[in-house]
Amino acid sequence: MKPAPVHIDTKIESFLDKELSPAENDAVQEHCATCPVCERLLKEQIAVRKMLAGVTGSEPIRPMWNGVRERLIKSEPQRLKSAFALGATAAAVGVCVGLFVGSLQTHAPEMESSNLWSNVGSTITGETDELLPSLYLNTSDEEGS
Repeated sequence: MKPAPVHIDTKIESFLDKELSPAENDAVQEHCATCPVCERLLKEQIAVRKMLAGVTGSEPIRPMWNGVRERLIKSEPQRLKSAFALGATAAAVGVCVGLFVGSLQTHAPEMESSNLWSNVGSTITGETDELLPSLYLNTSDEEGS
């Protein structure tokens, strides 16, 4: 029983595009000269390429182009709306964060920065008894008034 013939149909396009090495190019030519199936495929590909080479660029069909153009024009405002909404949202978030941080600063107990760092040190060492009434318990004269 004869083995099934090996065809080079996968290399024909590469051969026509001149993408093969010289050795592969020679092998394709030799094979097509002896194999009627591959020779027919090669001739078909050459004929298709000749037909396609004769086709020139044509104008798109007017109704189709008009529909595409209308959809493009309609989509432009939507993209602008999305960009504006994103910018407005970012600005609103920025304002909210600024207001929140500002409110924290106005309600925080006032103390000098040098005093602040000494309080942090005393908190770490556990010496906070003298700080509690003045900082956190708000024991000022305003309560009695």
